[in-house]
Amino acid sequence: MLRDTLKRMHTELNDVVHYTLDIHGADHKMNDYIGKKIKIEWSGVVICQCGKKSDKFYRSGYCYKCFWESPLASQSIFKPELCTAHLGIEERDLEWEKEFQLAPHYVYLANSSGIKVGITRGSQGVDKMDGSRGKPSNITS
Repeated sequence: MLRDTLKRMHTELNDVVHYTLDIHGADHKMNDYIGKKIKIEWSGVVICQCGKKSDKFYRSGYCYKCFWESPLASQSIFKPELCTAHLGIEERDLEWEKEFQLAPHYVYLANSSGIKVGITRGSQGVDKMDGSRGKPSNITS
């Protein structure tokens, strides 16, 4: 049995999306578990990015203090169109906001349960499928 703090999975687009999950420094290829039985148990504790353990969490796993104070949990992280760093107006930490939020972004269309418009930072990487050949190609700035 493996036991660790659950983290964000890394993704890579090839013919299909490949997911990997870091557990104790080892990458586990999650696609290998498709069709297999796995068990995930929640210990009831959330560990915030600041390291504080809590039994309550707010937006994306932040403790109460970080939810209200950390620039990583600011409103403009979840709704980039609300960012005011380009106007020199601080939301929580103007220098961090300028460095992180005034970076190149991509606007894209997604078709999941219907056509949707999305936005993501350029550092996240954007992959698209080339409809004429069905092959992935990386979009770069």
